Amino acid sequence: MSFRRGLVGLLVLSILFQPGTLMAQSAEQDDVPSRWRRWVGAATGAVILGGAASFTDQAGDQARTGVCDTTGCVVALGSLLGAGLGYLLGSELDKRAVRRALEGPTVELDLSSVDLAETPNSLREGEDGVYALTRDWVFFVDDGLTTERILGGFPARAAAVGMDGQLLLLASSDQLVGVPIPGAAEEPLPVASTGAASLETLGDGGLAVAQPGSIQRLDLTGSALAPSVRRGSSVSTVGLAPALRLAPGGNVLWTLEDSSLVARRPGDLSELARLGLPGRAVAINLAGPLATVAMGDAGAAMVDVSDPRSPAVQHVLAGMDFAYDAAALDGRVYVAAGAQGVFVYDFDGQSTPSKLGVVREPDFSGDLLVREGRLYILDRAAGRLYRN
Repeated sequence: MSFRRGLVGLLVLSILFQPGTLMAQSAEQDDVPSRWRRWVGAATGAVILGGAASFTDQAGDQARTGVCDTTGCVVALGSLLGAGLGYLLGSELDKRAVRRALEGPTVELDLSSVDLAETPNSLREGEDGVYALTRDWVFFVDDGLTTERILGGFPARAAAVGMDGQLLLLASSDQLVGVPIPGAAEEPLPVASTGAASLETLGDGGLAVAQPGSIQRLDLTGSALAPSVRRGSSVSTVGLAPALRLAPGGNVLWTLEDSSLVARRPGDLSELARLGLPGRAVAINLAGPLATVAMGDAGAAMVDVSDPRSPAVQHVLAGMDFAYDAAALDGRVYVAAGAQGVFVYDFDGQSTPSKLGVVREPDFSGDLLVREGRLYILDRAAGRLYRN
């Protein structure tokens, strides 16, 4: 009997002391769903467990001991336990409904998709399509969403296209290799004994290689069938390996270095400007004078980079648990937020962005990529690539 009392007490305490953060937020808004699921759950649980307790008690013929020694007492106790469990389950459903309402309505995009048959990690733009990197394979997805396996057995962490589109460069933690374009390769061509977490092709034939604590410039030499490199300038950085993006025109290399957005000269990697961000930056994309920077649990920043010597944060987009990537296309800003989906904002370039809702079709939205007016979404859970 003491065990039953303890269980009932635990259920009561769980009900009384539930976290109320989401509910407090919902109280400030009028368009969130009502919290009826907890009461339906409580009633359903009481009926089910109360009925089960009555049936079990009447079917048994053993003598009762303890305080609860009547059928009515057993039914009441079962109903109370069922009501408590149902209330807790219903409360969780209420929280999910409130959370979904706070995130915004579902945005329907006309998406096509292709399965990659592997768990993808990242995307990279190519000449006639995109490259998807997985743990063991590199896939090429052309504009018709036809998939080709380019290379297997190489743990690529980063990719870039160099030598005027003739060479796919892939980096692992300790090696840089190349695959001639077009075509697949059984064995990659060795390029340098240098690993990288991020690569970016520079417009003058160079390659920026980012590792934890440094960025190095390599000059590509030779040919796509026999590539080699000549080492150039290098600079020290802080934090994790920086993400790299070359500005249109090739005159500025934008790098993410811990909680800073840094503008560098591609030639010698010298610093032009440094902008502090309100969170640790994890990914960057460029769209004309706008840079969209994902900052993990700090949301996403929209940065004016029209003047490389004086970048400025325009807006910070919040509300998602974790921003994995962000991109802008046709007056909208998209933020990949993992299992929550892709947050969509309307932005005219001047006023504050307004949230339109969430694209919920991908199971886990990771990388975003904009290519030739189309948005690509990498679903890391389903192993699928979406394109609008």
